[in-house]
Parts: sequence; structure tokens; C-alpha cells
Amino acid sequence: MDEERFAKRGFFVAGASGIEVEIEFLNPDYKLSDVKADATTGDKGHLLLFRIDPVPADRPAFNVRIGHDNPKAVDVDLIGKAAEREAFARQAPGYVGHKTQSLNTEPPSFKLNIDVPSVGLVFSGTLTMKGLGLGVRLFDELHMEGKLDAVPIRGNDKPTEP
Repeated sequence: MDEERFAKRGFFVAGASGIEVEIEFLNPDYKLSDVKADATTGDKGHLLLFRIDPVPADRPAFNVRIGHDNPKAVDVDLIGKAAEREAFARQAPGYVGHKTQSLNTEPPSFKLNIDVPSVGLVFSGTLTMKGLGLGVRLFDELHMEGKLDAVPIRGNDKPTEP
């Protein structure tokens, strides 16, 4: 995504917690990388959840990340040749997996199926996240962050002291 366009958004995803990946199928020429229980947004504003990297370097890699336009969606980006990247992003015939399927569960889970003509089936599995932290841009360099699964206190609520 264009960094300038991303910087103009009023919200950003600051982090995710309780990340779990359940593998149904992983192509033997691939491995999962950067799988952590918690992830934070990188310098460019992307929240990478994990990667799927080729064991032989001549095949495309995949970044699994929070959606740019929807913080409650998970998208997959193909990392490789420009023509294949574009075909995957627009889900051309034979390219499956850029948009994941929300399973509408609590905690949020997403079904991932990644298939490209140059490799065949790369990955099939489920991603679950227990928490998602959102932030709001106040100015270019100033922002606030909070947890999406937190319960806000309303003005008329009277919290009690312990």
C-alpha cells in the first residue's frame, strides 16, 4: 500500500495479541516464519501477523497481515514478481488467497487458502487472534492507542475503587 495514502487514514492497527495459526496443509517447499503470539505495527504502518517463506528462494513468499482498509480483516500479499503480485492481489483466475474468509467466531478466526499457478496449493489453515489494538492519528507524529477488546467507561458510569 502507498505509504502516503496510509498516513492519511484516521485509524491504524497498533498490534495484535493471542495469535495462533492452525495448519491444515503446508506445501513442503514452504515454512512459516515470524509467527509470534503478539505482533506490533512496523515502521511503515503494516501489522504483519506472520510470513510463509519458500525453502528454495525461487518461489514467491507471502505476508499475512491485517487489512489496510478494514482493521477486522486479514489479507495476504504475494512477495515476488510484479505480474504475479498484481494477479494475486486482484484474484485473477488460478490465484486464491489475497482476501481471507472471516469465520465469525469469538475470538476472531480467519480461514486462509493460498494457491498460485506457479506453485499450486501453498497453505491452508486457520488464523485466530484474541486481541487487536487500534490507534487514532491526531497529528502526523502524534497518535493514541487502545485495545479493541477493551470495554469503554461511559461518562455516567461510576467506577468503584478497589
